[in-house]
Amino acid sequence: MGVRMLCHRYHQNSKLASFHLGQDNWCELTLTLADNNCDIFYLNVMLFMVNECGSTKVMDIAADTLAYVIPPSEEYLPHGRTFIVDACGDILRVVHHNFGDLHHYWFDFHRLDISESSLPHWVKVNNIGDQILFVDKFDCFVLCASDFAGIRANCIYALMKINQRMQEKEYLYRVERIDIETGAREHVPCPLKEPESWFVPNLQRL
Repeated sequence: MGVRMLCHRYHQNSKLASFHLGQDNWCELTLTLADNNCDIFYLNVMLFMVNECGSTKVMDIAADTLAYVIPPSEEYLPHGRTFIVDACGDILRVVHHNFGDLHHYWFDFHRLDISESSLPHWVKVNNIGDQILFVDKFDCFVLCASDFAGIRANCIYALMKINQRMQEKEYLYRVERIDIETGAREHVPCPLKEPESWFVPNLQRL
């Protein structure tokens, strides 16, 4: 195990490069990003690239090969903010629709099924058990509710930044808790005036 870093040049047919601690140089991969308008996520040496149509290319960075392509789910709608996260061994795709609209936003959840009986595909879910999702404009991650007192399971804690008046750039910051199964929403008081992002402090050495 080690630390691997990736970079890419943002233009048509962008190149990918990989650097692993212990190596002396960057290694340019043969894989390219044919579609620049995609969301990119890196999980366990696998690179997930979701394009505007909802199709997901999965690349094995260690082997420098295209592992498989996951077609969009039947319910997929474009223009949402997409995240792909490791949820205690499962891979979840979270899509936040109408980001920035406090009254008309919603989330879609799908688990990646890579069983041998079928091709890789997304399966819609409305229950993630003991887990909780933290979502903001930039990131999404999963924690176990049982590890934290007072945190409700099977919920999303969404940090919202809403533009109230476009010309005056007047923003409203809120933390919303959404029950994944029922869709019920509630405002969670936050002591910060302008919270921007969730993060998990980690003091472990690499």
